[in-house]
Amino acid sequence: ALIADHVETYHGGSVRVEKIQGKGRVLVADTDFEAGERIMLEYPLIEAVADESIPAYKIVLQLTEEGQLELTPIFYWAALCSLTANEVAGAICQTWAAVPAQTQVQALELHAPEEAIHVASES
Repeated sequence: ALIADHVETYHGGSVRVEKIQGKGRVLVADTDFEAGERIMLEYPLIEAVADESIPAYKIVLQLTEEGQLELTPIFYWAALCSLTANEVAGAICQTWAAVPAQTQVQALELHAPEEAIHVASES
């Protein structure tokens, strides 16, 4: 509902969010658009910049080099960059930029079933 509400608030009248079986959430046009016309402009919810001056990112790189991480470093760094200040506060190294709780909820809604984002984790 968060994504649909956001789209309605900022882009209502031109597009809307629908759930389509087998596809999930999709944007549906409510009006005709000209070729090349900008339909909407959105800024990123979360930025994960690979910066080797950040101690936590250096640790991610080190773990990758040691073969302890399966995916490329940016996947893990993006996950770390989606943590809130309370979650980052428990880090064993110098902290990095955190996101507001509402931003985290919006990001999770993009990648998880809606019911999953409202259940607190055990950590």
